[in-house]
Amino acid sequence: PTPEEIPSTAKSSALAPVAFLQTIGSAYSTQLTNRPILTKSITASIIFGLSDWTAQKLEGKDDDDEGAKMNWTRIISASLVGLLYFGPAAHGWYETIFRLLPKQSLISTLQKAALGQLLFGPSFTCVFFATSLMQSGEFTLST
Repeated sequence: PTPEEIPSTAKSSALAPVAFLQTIGSAYSTQLTNRPILTKSITASIIFGLSDWTAQKLEGKDDDDEGAKMNWTRIISASLVGLLYFGPAAHGWYETIFRLLPKQSLISTLQKAALGQLLFGPSFTCVFFATSLMQSGEFTLST
């Protein structure tokens, strides 16, 4: 059928998900401009929490299984790492690294990647695993 032959209600209902996603994307972009650290922190929190929930599902921790309940404390802990550490830290890191190395050449990109692997990655890994160990009660400062 030609576009003229398709009823307007069918067209609008088919485009509704696209319009919805455009609205969400536009609102998110506005929040990134107006409140960049808060927006990135909330986004990181949601992603970290969903990632841990997914990891637990893949590990076989199913709410239907009596022996393996979902560890909501672990999910909340992961979400808090995203909210309180990763969101603000990543914002600051990327602002700094792009200010220090503003070019978009291959060499500049490789330098940014190397610095990220040498500085930001290890610091984040330490915070993430220390938080996980504290949450599980296994963290200790002694050897």
